[in-house]
Amino acid sequence: RVPDVEAGASVVLKGVNFISVDAKVRIEARAPLSLVREVDTFVFGDLDTPLTEVVNGEVATIRDCRVHDQITFKVPDDLPSGVYGITIVMPNVSGFPNLGDPLTSNQEFIAVVPPAGALFTIASEELVAREETSPAFLGSDEVRVRVRAYPLTLSDTGLALGDEQAFDSPEFEMDSGDRRDMAAVLFANAGPIDGVAMTIMGFEIDSETAYREQINDFSAAFWHYLKIAATAVFAAGAAGALALGLKDLLLLALAHPILLAIAAALTLGVVIFLAGWAPADPLIVDAIGFTRLDLAALTNANLPLPAASTAITTKDISVNISPLEKLPNQYRERREYVGPDSRYEIVLRYNRVG
Repeated sequence: RVPDVEAGASVVLKGVNFISVDAKVRIEARAPLSLVREVDTFVFGDLDTPLTEVVNGEVATIRDCRVHDQITFKVPDDLPSGVYGITIVMPNVSGFPNLGDPLTSNQEFIAVVPPAGALFTIASEELVAREETSPAFLGSDEVRVRVRAYPLTLSDTGLALGDEQAFDSPEFEMDSGDRRDMAAVLFANAGPIDGVAMTIMGFEIDSETAYREQINDFSAAFWHYLKIAATAVFAAGAAGALALGLKDLLLLALAHPILLAIAAALTLGVVIFLAGWAPADPLIVDAIGFTRLDLAALTNANLPLPAASTAITTKDISVNISPLEKLPNQYRERREYVGPDSRYEIVLRYNRVG
């Protein structure tokens, strides 16, 4: 098994013939990454195993695995998550130049993961009406946006939800081409997480009272479907329990596609629940699900921008996701919502803050 190592953690390597205190460790990413780093080390020679032994009446140097020299190195804090080969690179101070210089060890592997305590935020920047609901002569759209986000953690007993993080926008009067500031933090974790599930919904409001009633039912239904979806994930994983260890099952339950499926199931279930009588027409229907590794990759400027993508949600609303830019510890994207007679956009910003 390839061991998981958190970025920023120290690693101890044991072996034979660590003959120079100037040794380095070369860290080489496996595809799809391509970076190579060499980092400083601390070398600690074996002080316990004798240098020599008597074999068949003759003194011989001990050169086998009974020797346990050690090298310690630190995984760089900014190393992207992924699998890496690690090789010791040792200056040749042996006195035998024919061995080459430098001397290199066999290659072993580690899987670099973000620290469990890594902190992230997801924020909105603005709401844009590319096309208001038609026909335009009926007047402006009165738009409200509602976001609910839930930190997710895994334990031996299953999937645990953190406290709901809620954002409800003011009412925006929107005509085609209008832009409205919607700066808000939609999600922030104060402690360790394994993932986050988030839904974004926007409505064109005809009746404030009816909208409030609908939103209250939305909250109740959200929790209901969240529990159903989480249970289904673990039920599906249980079928493979004999072949997988507990840790593998837990990681399976928080794979990106499954998290996204949970969020999508929540959104779909709530909209179906409301569809029969909803007084507010959906303009925006969106489901977002990320693991901690996903968030770390998005906010790592050493990795390329993700590819543009499109998803179809309920109510015939498609979501076009367009990456905008990456900066150190930051990623921005535009999420465009195209409905039968409207087109709106929200810009989201993802930050790693700790």
